[in-house]
Amino acid sequence: MDYTDGIPMSLNSNWNGRMDIRHIASRVAGEQNHCRDCEPAKRLSHAESKHGNPLCEGGGELCGSPLVGFSVKLFGLRAVTISGCVFSAIGIAGCFFAEDIITVTILWGVVYGISFGFGTLSIPHYLSLHFSKHLDKANGLGLAGDTVGYFLLSLIAEYSLVTYGLSGTFLIISGMVLHSIPAAFLMKLPKKTHHQTELDSSTDECERREIPNDLKEVNSSSATNYNAIKTAKQTSAVNVFRVFLDPVYILIVFTQSAFMYIYSTTFTILIDVSRDRGVSIDHEVYLFLSISVAELFGRLFLGSITDGGYLTKLNFSALGFAVLGLLYVFIIWIGGTAVMMAFGFFFGLVASGLGLVSGGLVTFYIDKEYHSIAVPSRYILYPPVSFTQAPLIGKVTWDEIREISWLPECDVLICNVAPEGTFVTVTLS
Repeated sequence: MDYTDGIPMSLNSNWNGRMDIRHIASRVAGEQNHCRDCEPAKRLSHAESKHGNPLCEGGGELCGSPLVGFSVKLFGLRAVTISGCVFSAIGIAGCFFAEDIITVTILWGVVYGISFGFGTLSIPHYLSLHFSKHLDKANGLGLAGDTVGYFLLSLIAEYSLVTYGLSGTFLIISGMVLHSIPAAFLMKLPKKTHHQTELDSSTDECERREIPNDLKEVNSSSATNYNAIKTAKQTSAVNVFRVFLDPVYILIVFTQSAFMYIYSTTFTILIDVSRDRGVSIDHEVYLFLSISVAELFGRLFLGSITDGGYLTKLNFSALGFAVLGLLYVFIIWIGGTAVMMAFGFFFGLVASGLGLVSGGLVTFYIDKEYHSIAVPSRYILYPPVSFTQAPLIGKVTWDEIREISWLPECDVLICNVAPEGTFVTVTLS
């Protein structure tokens, strides 16, 4: 595996112009005891880089997904989203005062990671409350903003690291995250939901009026009704966890977690693979630019395929996994800048399509009462499985992988098993 200044190319923020905020944390690892004053040019040592990135927000975000759904059921979607935005900003801002990598790991990986999940994991559920016919297009537009944000953030972060240093960059990013709070305050439940709430309130009021006129009995009955409603609400919130016993949902979780695993693994090793496939340093940026362009295009337009009825969400997902499997077969044998760019384009296109229908698969096949926890938890298997990525990538060089070709074949196997799982899903449903 290729290294520059002790860091693998896949962790070097200058290699592709696509650095996002999770890569900034890797800058800290080389200066474990002087985090606040570390130079932007510092890199991980060779030994540290062999064990992968420091803990970033991805694991914390997805580990807390059942808690996100449970909180939404108890406190409401908007309140949970607002709290996630607030504590995300606090977690990043706290890194400004960090003196060692352990503190950064706690603030960035735990506080920011879990808070980020609270702020974003329920967005597909929120969109499903407003959209039915155009749900996948709505999800795609939301994810398209993510692609544009990555591009802009890479420019801002690089400039900020040079101008203000690592600590200043943390503070600037925290300020950027704070701008999400006003947007969260603008979130409103659809009118249908409000109408249903008002209907329930009117029904409760009529029931209270039927109580005998004796004041003592009225007060007693009102207290009893209040306790009954409170108990019913708590019971309903606990019952949503039954979705994890649903065979259909289990298969959806398996396929979506498999997608997240192969997606993140591919991005981690792609720069090293491209080097071994003859892509020069000067042309690396074009490889990742092709992925970004394809992702943006896919997220903006692929939702029209499923929303328009040309393919069902299930068939679209199965076809996407099959195409990914073929791409991983081809990458074992292909080489050259142009061909690798073609691989990157089709990889980004297919991955964007799978990402935008993932939430729709849950809302389509799972009962509505479980959506608040089922949608955020669809990637719940990824965090524990992701611990295999660092040993998989760090302890085996690409020369060894190229000789035995087992890493791409692992992805091929996952891509071939996943669509079979989605086809079984429709049978069980």
